[in-house]
Amino acid sequence: MQPLTLIEASICGLPIIARRDEGYIGLVEEGYNGYLADPDRHMASLAATLLGDEEQRRSFSRHALVQAERFTAERQVASMEALYRELIQGQRRDSKKPLPDRTGGQVSRRGIEPRTR
Repeated sequence: MQPLTLIEASICGLPIIARRDEGYIGLVEEGYNGYLADPDRHMASLAATLLGDEEQRRSFSRHALVQAERFTAERQVASMEALYRELIQGQRRDSKKPLPDRTGGQVSRRGIEPRTR
């Protein structure tokens, strides 16, 4: 299962049962919007539990929709714009160090300028 599949399920308000995997951290909050199975064969018993508990399914469904709000087009565009602004300014998100120049040019506030010979 790809992380995008979990995001799509959340957008549809579906409770999630997924394998416990680092790639799903933050997408599935155990007991909030779904279950994490460890190992995979445990998924079937979690699915049976969820099928037998309508109140829990509805709760997971509501919380899945809340989680899905993090992935709206507007939020993704705003996040990309912020990242591009930081890159244009020549700084990393996690530090004040200039970005490494992989083009052979000079990185400045105006962007990448061609290398002079």
